[in-house]
Amino acid sequence: MNSKSYPHLLKRLSVVAASLCFVAISQTHAAVVVFDETFNYPNTAALQAAWTNVNGTGLALGTNSFITTQPYATTGNGLNSRSLSETVTESWTLSFDVLQNGTAQRGTWVGLFNAAGTQGYGVLWDTTANTTTNPNGQVSIRKFNLSSAISSWGENGTAITSAANPGHSIQAVAPMADFVFSWNKVTGALSLSVDGTAILSVIDTSFSSFSQIYVKGNQLQYYDNISVTAVPEPSVASLLVGVFVVGIGGRLMRRKAGGRSAR
Repeated sequence: MNSKSYPHLLKRLSVVAASLCFVAISQTHAAVVVFDETFNYPNTAALQAAWTNVNGTGLALGTNSFITTQPYATTGNGLNSRSLSETVTESWTLSFDVLQNGTAQRGTWVGLFNAAGTQGYGVLWDTTANTTTNPNGQVSIRKFNLSSAISSWGENGTAITSAANPGHSIQAVAPMADFVFSWNKVTGALSLSVDGTAILSVIDTSFSSFSQIYVKGNQLQYYDNISVTAVPEPSVASLLVGVFVVGIGGRLMRRKAGGRSAR
């Protein structure tokens, strides 16, 4: 091969490598929506048919006019669940809109659990403190590690972070709070943001399989737009593409250097 063709070949290999890596990585990193609930049901009966009432009261469609993003769901003293479209074993993000009813001595959480309903992570918004001195309540990241499937709306798991101010009023006249709860498979980092502001984070690698979503209510809370997205990690294939191209490039460069020294 003419030595002048080496740079051209290397350039073409670089283009091919970039294309292959882009395809492989974009395919493996694409976020996959595995749960999307907007509560767009014709009536409460249809809503309750879609969700499993584990304990207490079932979900219901809300009708309060001050919540403009209708339809939405209300939760009383109850625990309700629904399966994801597939089991998630990669990084995930759980997002939801929620509003308390403005009354103290209440608590609501949303969490992702394994198929058995025994292990999972959740976010609790607690208003057991006096709402006059603490009008926003407190949020914390919770861990559930149970001997049998969760069966009571009074089960709140164990706090693995301190309680923090979410920065959003519990008063029912306020817009719903935007909660975003994420878990990173690689680092084990659990993080929570409310209305776009980072609130809490903690590392926990105890669990790695998530198949169900649970919603716990405590007379009353309002929910809307619950979604779960999974973000797969880079595949072995995409990494091998990079190794292959680098190896070929290195061999060509060595051959080019050898040809020059021979002259």
